[in-house]
Amino acid sequence: MSLLSLLRSPSLSFLQTLLSLLLSLVSLSSSYWCVGRQKVPKPLCSPSRRLRCTPVHGVSDVSFSWETGDDRFIFPSFHAGLWTTCEENIFTDASEEKCRSFMALTPASEKGNDTLTHTETPCSESLLKCLSV
Repeated sequence: MSLLSLLRSPSLSFLQTLLSLLLSLVSLSSSYWCVGRQKVPKPLCSPSRRLRCTPVHGVSDVSFSWETGDDRFIFPSFHAGLWTTCEENIFTDASEEKCRSFMALTPASEKGNDTLTHTETPCSESLLKCLSV
């Protein structure tokens, strides 16, 4: 009976709730919700990029065969979460990752006016309250 009372204790319930909140915060901040590879055309060879690229006359001395269709593509890895997306940089030979926030993906010309949004929401809420009375 003491084991049953221990399992029903408020302190254990509090610890379990705290652990679940902590794990949910970790999962929300993670950028590994979706992991994979994508098929991307190979970039052209340049002085900074000499491996895994499409040769350009005069830049690279690599003999290239177009017989197999997948010679034109590379498969860089990526991972994305709720807030950020990271992808392998295909434009340099160095193995590096390029990460960016989803807020940065929207072009400046497409972003709305934040002050208008912040004033419009309370006004529309108060209008709805008035109409419901």
